[in-house]
Amino acid sequence: MVVRRAARAKDLAAAIGGEALALAARALFRTLRFESLGRERVVEHVRAGRAVILVGWHGHDLIHLAAFQRMFPEARGAIIVEDNTAGRLLKRAAARLGVDGTALSLDPDSTRSARGIVRFVALVRAGRLGLLAVDGPAGPAREVKPGAAFIARRADAVLVPCATAARSAVGLPRWDRHLVPLPFARTVVVLGDPIETRPATAGPAHTVESLTEAIARALGDAVARAGARCRPPAD
Repeated sequence: MVVRRAARAKDLAAAIGGEALALAARALFRTLRFESLGRERVVEHVRAGRAVILVGWHGHDLIHLAAFQRMFPEARGAIIVEDNTAGRLLKRAAARLGVDGTALSLDPDSTRSARGIVRFVALVRAGRLGLLAVDGPAGPAREVKPGAAFIARRADAVLVPCATAARSAVGLPRWDRHLVPLPFARTVVVLGDPIETRPATAGPAHTVESLTEAIARALGDAVARAGARCRPPAD
């Protein structure tokens, strides 16, 4: 009984926290001088019937979620969250922002974790726009892990690098230095050149390793483009 009450209390806290986070993200986003670049490439792939997964750094998640409905008003997204209180909080907030969460067990080798990946792949194949933080859930920061490439191959999805920069922002004191733009800041999201996971005609298949390296290069380019776009004009 005590355990069940504690679990219900945690679920309630996650629900309230998720609602508050979504409200705060929307309120902040409305103040931003926001610009996105590269959206049309994503839309072209979606219209062609391809599955699409946006890949970015964990520290950019807040803006990517807050901006999702602005960039893709007719779409619904899908993310992976941890199966814990923080993950349930994020799942609740993301749902309010147009993105559905799939929980993965904290044990990556568990059956529950495998089922979560299968469900995420199914959602992406069915037309949801996937969003994956390639250095999550706990770092090291800006080090691409192979999971995104593995999932993209399973989903037969195009990978699109997604990076954010803001002219005025703070980095939260945590492992990912989570980027939080200040109110009214110029903020840019760059959707870079798509990365194809299907092999070229008569060419070798893409490996998880080669795709992981491609994601790292593409995110570096996207981050640089977003940062350049946010710099104040030279005197």
